[in-house]
Amino acid sequence: MIDWNVALQTATRLSRPGPDIGPEQVAEVVAELREDAAKSEAPVREFTDLHAPVQNGRGADAPILVVDRHRWV
Repeated sequence: MIDWNVALQTATRLSRPGPDIGPEQVAEVVAELREDAAKSEAPVREFTDLHAPVQNGRGADAPILVVDRHRWV
């Protein structure tokens, strides 16, 4: 059984902080990551043969969430 509180505390303690950059640089990096993630969708789908379920005639359209290390944990 996994103790998720211990896992969270350990991951938080062991993860290094990200780079110290300003808000404008953060916005640029996030935009670039979202663009690259969107570009990767088709090749990943083709390679893995995984497809998002279609609902109401639409595929997956959830926004791409970019998080820092601590929020990821």
